[in-house]
Amino acid sequence: VAQNVTVVATPTAPVISSSGNLSVCSPSTVTLTSSNTTGNQWYRNGTLISGANAIILIAKIAGSYTCKTTGANNCISSASNAITVSLNPRPQISINSASICAGDSATLTVTGNADTYTWSPTTGLSPITGPIVKASPTTTTPYTVTATFNATGCQNTAQGTVTIRTRPTITSSSTNPTTCGSATGSITLSGLAASTIYTLNYSKNGVP
Repeated sequence: VAQNVTVVATPTAPVISSSGNLSVCSPSTVTLTSSNTTGNQWYRNGTLISGANAIILIAKIAGSYTCKTTGANNCISSASNAITVSLNPRPQISINSASICAGDSATLTVTGNADTYTWSPTTGLSPITGPIVKASPTTTTPYTVTATFNATGCQNTAQGTVTIRTRPTITSSSTNPTTCGSATGSITLSGLAASTIYTLNYSKNGVP
Protein backbone atom coordinates (compact mmCIF):
# COMPACT_ATOMS: atom_id res chain seq x y z
CA VAL A 1 0.00 0.00 0.00
CA ALA A 2 1.51 3.25 -1.05
CA GLN A 3 1.37 6.19 1.35
CA ASN A 4 2.23 9.81 0.84
CA VAL A 5 4.55 11.28 3.45
CA THR A 6 4.86 15.02 3.71
CA VAL A 7 8.14 16.27 5.08
CA VAL A 8 7.94 19.74 6.57
CA ALA A 9 11.14 21.67 6.83
CA THR A 10 12.24 22.75 10.26
CA PRO A 11 12.00 26.53 10.60
CA THR A 12 15.22 28.46 10.44
CA ALA A 13 16.47 29.46 13.87
CA PRO A 14 15.99 33.15 14.46
CA VAL A 15 18.84 35.54 15.04
CA ILE A 16 18.28 37.87 17.97
CA SER A 17 19.84 41.26 18.47
CA SER A 18 19.83 43.93 21.15
CA SER A 19 19.70 47.69 21.25
CA GLY A 20 21.93 49.59 23.60
CA ASN A 21 24.13 48.39 26.44
CA LEU A 22 23.65 44.82 27.69
CA SER A 23 24.87 45.77 31.16
CA VAL A 24 22.46 48.32 32.63
CA CYS A 25 21.48 49.66 36.01
CA SER A 26 18.27 48.36 37.54
CA PRO A 27 15.39 49.08 36.92
CA SER A 28 16.48 49.84 33.34
CA THR A 29 15.64 47.29 30.63
CA VAL A 30 17.19 45.83 27.47
CA THR A 31 15.25 45.47 24.21
CA LEU A 32 15.78 42.22 22.31
CA THR A 33 14.54 41.65 18.75
CA SER A 34 14.02 38.42 16.77
CA SER A 35 14.79 38.23 13.06
CA ASN A 36 11.59 36.20 12.57
CA THR A 37 8.39 38.24 12.57
CA THR A 38 6.05 35.41 13.64
CA GLY A 39 6.08 32.19 15.61
CA ASN A 40 8.58 33.38 18.20
CA GLN A 41 8.96 31.96 21.68
CA TRP A 42 11.46 33.51 24.07
CA TYR A 43 13.49 31.73 26.75
CA ARG A 44 15.55 32.88 29.71
CA ASN A 45 18.29 30.58 30.95
CA GLY A 46 16.70 27.82 28.85
CA THR A 47 13.26 28.20 30.50
CA LEU A 48 10.25 29.23 28.42
CA ILE A 49 8.93 32.71 29.24
CA SER A 50 5.15 32.43 29.34
CA GLY A 51 3.41 34.77 26.89
CA ALA A 52 6.67 36.01 25.39
CA ASN A 53 5.99 35.34 21.70
CA ALA A 54 6.30 38.73 20.03
CA ILE A 55 9.12 39.83 17.77
CA ILE A 56 10.39 42.12 20.57
CA LEU A 57 11.14 41.18 24.17
CA ILE A 58 11.81 43.71 26.92
CA ALA A 59 14.30 42.03 29.24
CA LYS A 60 13.72 43.16 32.83
CA ILE A 61 15.62 40.37 34.58
CA ALA A 62 19.26 39.37 34.26
CA GLY A 63 19.94 36.17 32.36
CA SER A 64 20.80 34.48 29.07
CA TYR A 65 18.04 34.99 26.48
CA THR A 66 17.32 32.86 23.38
CA CYS A 67 14.41 32.51 20.98
CA LYS A 68 12.90 29.65 18.95
CA THR A 69 10.43 29.81 16.07
CA THR A 70 7.40 27.55 15.57
CA GLY A 71 6.53 26.94 11.92
CA ALA A 72 4.17 24.71 9.93
CA ASN A 73 2.78 21.63 11.70
CA ASN A 74 4.21 23.00 14.96
CA CYS A 75 7.75 22.27 13.93
CA ILE A 76 10.11 24.15 16.22
CA SER A 77 13.46 25.57 15.22
CA SER A 78 16.64 25.19 17.12
CA ALA A 79 17.54 27.94 19.57
CA SER A 80 18.85 31.26 18.39
CA ASN A 81 22.10 32.80 19.44
CA ALA A 82 22.17 33.71 23.13
CA ILE A 83 22.33 37.23 24.50
CA THR A 84 23.27 37.74 28.15
CA VAL A 85 21.69 40.67 29.96
CA SER A 86 23.18 42.05 33.18
CA LEU A 87 21.07 44.25 35.48
CA ASN A 88 23.28 45.87 38.08
CA PRO A 89 21.95 47.21 41.40
CA ARG A 90 21.98 50.88 42.31
CA PRO A 91 23.17 52.11 45.71
CA GLN A 92 20.36 52.16 48.27
CA ILE A 93 20.92 55.32 50.29
CA SER A 94 19.23 57.92 52.45
CA ILE A 95 20.40 61.02 54.33
CA ASN A 96 19.11 62.94 57.31
CA SER A 97 17.74 66.47 57.46
CA ALA A 98 18.49 68.97 60.21
CA SER A 99 17.24 72.22 61.70
CA ILE A 100 19.80 74.67 63.11
CA CYS A 101 20.09 78.28 64.20
CA ALA A 102 21.81 80.75 61.92
CA GLY A 103 25.58 80.49 62.36
CA ASP A 104 25.50 76.90 63.59
CA SER A 105 26.33 73.75 61.61
CA ALA A 106 24.73 70.35 61.10
CA THR A 107 26.17 66.96 60.19
CA LEU A 108 24.66 65.20 57.17
CA THR A 109 25.27 61.44 57.10
CA VAL A 110 24.58 59.02 54.25
CA THR A 111 23.06 55.71 55.29
CA GLY A 112 23.89 52.91 52.84
CA ASN A 113 26.94 51.81 50.88
CA ALA A 114 28.60 53.11 47.72
CA ASP A 115 32.10 53.84 46.45
CA THR A 116 31.93 57.59 45.89
CA TYR A 117 29.66 60.39 47.07
CA THR A 118 29.24 63.83 45.51
CA TRP A 119 27.10 66.65 46.89
CA SER A 120 25.13 69.47 45.31
CA PRO A 121 25.21 72.30 46.04
CA THR A 122 28.57 72.42 47.80
CA THR A 123 27.87 75.81 49.39
CA GLY A 124 28.52 75.66 53.12
CA LEU A 125 29.79 72.04 53.04
CA SER A 126 33.00 70.68 54.49
CA PRO A 127 34.25 68.42 52.99
CA ILE A 128 32.37 68.46 49.66
CA THR A 129 32.67 64.70 49.04
CA GLY A 130 32.25 61.59 51.16
CA PRO A 131 29.41 60.03 53.16
CA ILE A 132 29.63 62.48 56.08
CA VAL A 133 29.76 66.27 55.66
CA LYS A 134 29.27 69.30 57.87
CA ALA A 135 26.77 71.83 56.53
CA SER A 136 26.83 75.50 57.52
CA PRO A 137 24.48 77.24 55.08
CA THR A 138 23.30 80.80 55.66
CA THR A 139 19.80 80.05 54.37
CA THR A 140 17.60 76.96 54.30
CA THR A 141 19.20 74.64 51.73
CA PRO A 142 18.24 71.26 50.27
CA TYR A 143 21.34 69.12 49.64
CA THR A 144 21.44 66.24 47.14
CA VAL A 145 24.00 63.46 47.40
CA THR A 146 24.80 61.21 44.42
CA ALA A 147 26.20 57.80 45.36
CA THR A 148 28.04 55.71 42.75
CA PHE A 149 29.24 52.11 42.41
CA ASN A 150 32.47 52.68 40.50
CA ALA A 151 32.63 49.21 38.88
CA THR A 152 29.29 49.57 37.09
CA GLY A 153 28.69 53.32 37.14
CA CYS A 154 25.26 52.75 38.69
CA GLN A 155 24.08 55.73 40.73
CA ASN A 156 21.32 56.79 43.06
CA THR A 157 20.48 60.05 44.79
CA ALA A 158 18.99 61.16 48.08
CA GLN A 159 18.13 64.58 49.47
CA GLY A 160 18.21 66.16 52.89
CA THR A 161 17.40 69.73 53.90
CA VAL A 162 19.16 71.94 56.42
CA THR A 163 16.58 74.40 57.73
CA ILE A 164 17.83 77.67 59.20
CA ARG A 165 15.94 78.97 62.21
CA THR A 166 16.02 82.69 63.02
CA ARG A 167 17.62 83.56 66.33
CA PRO A 168 15.40 85.68 68.57
CA THR A 169 16.33 89.36 68.76
CA ILE A 170 15.57 90.77 72.18
CA THR A 171 16.21 93.91 74.16
CA SER A 172 16.09 94.36 77.88
CA SER A 173 15.37 97.15 80.32
CA SER A 174 15.56 97.16 84.08
CA THR A 175 14.39 99.06 87.15
CA ASN A 176 16.37 99.14 90.33
CA PRO A 177 14.89 98.07 93.67
CA THR A 178 13.24 100.93 95.52
CA THR A 179 15.06 100.01 98.72
CA CYS A 180 18.30 98.20 99.35
CA GLY A 181 17.79 94.46 99.64
CA SER A 182 14.18 94.50 98.45
CA ALA A 183 12.78 92.45 95.56
CA THR A 184 11.03 95.34 93.83
CA GLY A 185 13.52 95.61 90.96
CA SER A 186 12.69 94.09 87.57
CA ILE A 187 14.12 93.16 84.18
CA THR A 188 11.85 93.48 81.16
CA LEU A 189 12.57 91.63 77.89
CA SER A 190 11.15 92.86 74.59
CA GLY A 191 11.03 91.18 71.21
CA LEU A 192 9.81 87.72 72.25
CA ALA A 193 7.05 86.28 70.09
CA ALA A 194 3.67 85.50 71.58
CA SER A 195 2.61 81.86 72.06
CA THR A 196 6.23 80.73 71.85
CA ILE A 197 8.08 78.80 74.54
CA TYR A 198 11.50 80.17 75.40
CA THR A 199 14.19 79.00 77.80
CA LEU A 200 15.79 81.96 79.56
CA ASN A 201 19.19 81.69 81.21
CA TYR A 202 20.24 84.56 83.43
CA SER A 203 23.78 85.39 84.47
CA LYS A 204 25.46 88.06 86.57
CA ASN A 205 28.86 89.30 85.50
CA GLY A 206 29.06 86.28 83.17
CA VAL A 207 28.22 83.80 85.92
CA PRO A 208 24.90 81.87 85.63
